[in-house]
Amino acid sequence: MMHSVVCRQTCEGNVARVAFEKSIAAALTCPAQAQVVVPCAPYSCSANGETCRSQCNADGECASGYVCKESTHECLPLTYSCSQDRSKVVGTDGSQHDCGNYVCRAAACLEQCTNVDDCDSPNICHPSHPHCVPPEY
Repeated sequence: MMHSVVCRQTCEGNVARVAFEKSIAAALTCPAQAQVVVPCAPYSCSANGETCRSQCNADGECASGYVCKESTHECLPLTYSCSQDRSKVVGTDGSQHDCGNYVCRAAACLEQCTNVDDCDSPNICHPSHPHCVPPEY
């Protein structure tokens, strides 16, 4: 009875490749058709460059577009939302983008206004062009 053995494991670009050799006695060269390809997402490749990680301790241990929730050691999708006061866009990675004179709506800063509700207080929507401006403008 002949057993397959792993002859080569690599992990690059957040993709793990495991190649098998059918004969234990044969040289450790593996034909392409004997490879198993496994995407690592949401994790990145392990430090040894052979396999995918299965947990994280920092964002760098997650694939692109994911962040590490350190309390559970899980890589979760990077998402954005509006701050409670609607003045910023906040990412699950802790990043913040100030919306300036505008408010945040649907996880993005508005770029024009149609009324004062589109402007961060105390700014107002200019009556002759769609921009939020200070009230003394």
